[in-house]
This record gives sequence, C-alpha cells and structure tokens, in this order.
Amino acid sequence: MKDDPGKRKEYGETREKVAREAFLAVRSRSGMDFTDYFASTLCSVSQPLSERQYIKLAQALYEETDRVRTLTMLALSACS
Repeated sequence: MKDDPGKRKEYGETREKVAREAFLAVRSRSGMDFTDYFASTLCSVSQPLSERQYIKLAQALYEETDRVRTLTMLALSACS
C-alpha cells in the first residue's frame, strides 16, 4: 500500500467511511444501548490493555457512560 497511491487513497477513504459510520452509530445511542454497542463493536477487536485497564474501562462504561460516549465520538471524529 505504501508504494501504490491508488491503494493508499482507497484505504484513506475506507477508513474515513468506517469512522463516520461508527460516529453516527455512537451518536444515535445512549445509556445501555451505547454500552452494548461499544462492547460488541469497538471491544470486539483485541486491545492492548491489561486486566486492570479492562476493569477500569468496564467501570467507566457503566458509571460514566456519557463521558465515554463523548470521548468515543471525539476520537472517531478525529479519524474521519
């Protein structure tokens, strides 16, 4: 991909599309709907987190759902 400008462009467009769709999906959900979406999509891919970090993430999802949702939308916005 590094040497092929066409593939690089296609990759960038696909990445933006995925980020935009995820942003819209997150924006349209709140509360447990967001938590379920986050866990079933974003956390379905292996993350470099320790067990302690996973526990903190799970606690944040349940105790600070709106904050995690806002930060998720901010991160997705930066990718699109």
